[in-house]
Amino acid sequence: MYESEPLLKEGALTEEKKFLLNEALETAEAVEGLEFDGLYFGGGTPTIYEEDDFYDVVSEVRSCFKLSGRAVSTCEMNPNSATSGKIKTVVEHGIKRISLGVQSLTPKVLEVAGRKEADLMRTAELIAFAKECGASVVNIDLLAPLPGETDKTFLETVEKASGLGSDTVTLYCLQNLGQQYSPSEMAMSGESLGDWDRIKEIFTSGLAGSSLEILKESSKLTTCLIAGNSNNLYNEDNRYELHSRRPVAVLGLGRNSCSNLFGKVFYKNLGRSGAAQGFAAREYVGYRKDIFEEALDMLLLHLRDGACLPFQYFESVFGCDAERFARENFEMLIDRGFISFSSSGVEFGIKFADALKFFELSKTIKQLIFTSKPRNLLRSGAE
Repeated sequence: MYESEPLLKEGALTEEKKFLLNEALETAEAVEGLEFDGLYFGGGTPTIYEEDDFYDVVSEVRSCFKLSGRAVSTCEMNPNSATSGKIKTVVEHGIKRISLGVQSLTPKVLEVAGRKEADLMRTAELIAFAKECGASVVNIDLLAPLPGETDKTFLETVEKASGLGSDTVTLYCLQNLGQQYSPSEMAMSGESLGDWDRIKEIFTSGLAGSSLEILKESSKLTTCLIAGNSNNLYNEDNRYELHSRRPVAVLGLGRNSCSNLFGKVFYKNLGRSGAAQGFAAREYVGYRKDIFEEALDMLLLHLRDGACLPFQYFESVFGCDAERFARENFEMLIDRGFISFSSSGVEFGIKFADALKFFELSKTIKQLIFTSKPRNLLRSGAE
């Protein structure tokens, strides 16, 4: 993951590249033998690197880690810094999903967000070139609600973006606006974009003139909505994210990246510290995460999305009965009707539209459980 703007302002790209590659090499030694289900360049915009440096980073990281046969690898690109050379680099290294961070096409909104407006013609050309190179999916990312965005301007953004020829358009809900933008920025327009449900309505309307439509399975997600064509149906198995309902091993490189090694540890990279060199120059904060907590998270993440958790799937991962596990740990939610049981799985009668509220509830529930329950209720063989 990358923090592109601070690095650009500090002129520290060369130094950061050196530390990043060193971190990749030493991390690869530490996780030797582990197989990962995806490779994601992003969390900022890695295309801020010039083509030669970009090639070095992609090539080195790609060679360091072993990917499974079902892996789906992605690279985020800023339309303003993406080039044909960078697209060739990622595709040649087996990274076949490219995501262009358009975010918005409203100039005043982008100005507040510190972004430059993407040139529509150039973005369309990049999309066409990526497909010619062999990219399997080219995606456009949009972000809402951003300060200053209105129903009208957001609708215009969706209409323009959905006509650029991408395979998918993904809308992400920006959380916790109050901490990211000042009151004056949020009040810069007398008319503002509504809540997440209203945003999704406008997004759907804006797709009307395109070949894209909302992918049914993506409607179960809490903080994003995906539109695609019939060849790009949403499949949970091809999205490996830190907070996926599926058990994942996510390894983050670079400052502010997070990692979750399933059933072992969760940690965050805080960046370099002092003048120390090499891997030791990075500071990390985290905690040991056992199989019991992974099982709690699986139920909680299904609760977040209002999705059924099949009994058979839970038992195949954790080696225990899902109904029994839920009854032993979520009695309060069962009593209130938020959790019930069908013949095939655990059913959840609530869905969170606000990710922050969900994570606050999740944290509280786990704290209550950990103060009253032993954490070794699942067999270690599930690891």
